[in-house]
Amino acid sequence: AMTTPRTLSLVAEDQLHTFVQHVALAFTLEALTEQAAAMAVAADRTRMAHDLHDTLAQSLTAITLQLQLAGDLTDPGDAVATTAITRALGLARGALAQTRQAVYHLLPDAERYVWIASCLRGLAAEMGDAGKARIDLTIAGAERPIEPALGLQLYRVAQEALTNAVRHAKAGRITLSLTFRSDAIDLVVEDDGIG
Repeated sequence: AMTTPRTLSLVAEDQLHTFVQHVALAFTLEALTEQAAAMAVAADRTRMAHDLHDTLAQSLTAITLQLQLAGDLTDPGDAVATTAITRALGLARGALAQTRQAVYHLLPDAERYVWIASCLRGLAAEMGDAGKARIDLTIAGAERPIEPALGLQLYRVAQEALTNAVRHAKAGRITLSLTFRSDAIDLVVEDDGIG
């Protein structure tokens, strides 16, 4: 049996059009709700990272500096005091490094480069773990947050220099130095390679 095509009345066509618009709005609302939730989580993580840095990391930095001073003022012949200060300094530095890593992992990708020293620690560890070269990282001066774009540039320069030293210069040992000055940040990469 043959069927004849039916045409929609103008009322049914308007109702269908309205229904399609409502479905599209529902999808848009759902997407916006998910985006708002993701933004709220990112904002909370960024706030927590800044709080950790502004409280715990700053306190650990102050403790480290005070322990260094105590070590400088202690009589080198006092082995018990020297050992205790050295041990406490090691613990404080370890806690500071862990705090900085926690801050780094809480930040969204773009903001991670604000803490360039943490980024370079991760890069040096990652490339050093590959076993092709020994990478020594030194950080001097008071670490401070920098603009994310500058941090990303410094990271990319270090990454490229380390890669070139390993691949092309066949370096066995690479030294990566980051120095925070009052008006500048210096990044120096040196290697024992052939180039």
